[in-house]
This record gives sequence, C-alpha cells and structure tokens, in this order.
Amino acid sequence: LACLTVDVANLVVAATVKHSVEEAMGFFLGVVAVVVVLLCTFVGQHSQWRALYDAQTDLVTEKTGLQKLLNMCCDAACWVAPETSAITRCDERLDAIWGHDMLGRRLCDFMPSDAGQRFLELVAHMGVEPSG
Repeated sequence: LACLTVDVANLVVAATVKHSVEEAMGFFLGVVAVVVVLLCTFVGQHSQWRALYDAQTDLVTEKTGLQKLLNMCCDAACWVAPETSAITRCDERLDAIWGHDMLGRRLCDFMPSDAGQRFLELVAHMGVEPSG
C-alpha cells in the first residue's frame, strides 16, 4: 500500500508538470476511488470466505461428535436406500460383524423372513413424507 501511495504521488507530480493542477487532482481522486473500491471488495470477499470457513469448521465438529456418539451407542452404522433397501454406505464395523463387504447388499437378506419383511416395510416408509 505504501508503494502504491508513492507511485500515485509520482504520477500526480508528473501529471502536474504536463497538465493543469485540476487535471492532476482529478487523476489522483480517480486512483483513490479505485483503491477504495478494491479495498471494499477485499473486505467483502474476506468476510464471505471467513463465514464459509466457519461453517466448514462447524460441520467437521458436528460430524466428529455424531461419529463419537454413534460409536458409543451402536455396534455399527449404515445408510440404507429407501427405494431398494440396499446399503449405500457403511462403516468397517458392519463389515467386520458380517465377515464380508456389505456395501450394496440388503440387510433383509440376512434376517429371518418375517423380520426381513418388517424391515423392508419400515425402510419403504422412511422415504415417505408424513401426510397431514
């Protein structure tokens, strides 16, 4: 910023030699206006980037907390697609419990038929919005 100020002062002096003082001051005020606009833009962009960083930090903290809670309460965690009842994501603990990779498989295939049917009905209703 100090170098920019010196450069602008040199340009104003040079413009004063070739042109009138009014033209030199007009040039100087134009440069100052551009610098002010750039600084305002920088401050605005900085605040937006800071807000994005804060949101990402909060999400990481929330995710870590959720994972710790799940680890304390559950033997394993998985995400099941309501349309197909297939496992779309699971942690390594579920794979270790069953002894093989469970991604893409249906949990109901590993249950007794009546429990598997109830599970399918439950998963099918999970994707439906409640009416009323």
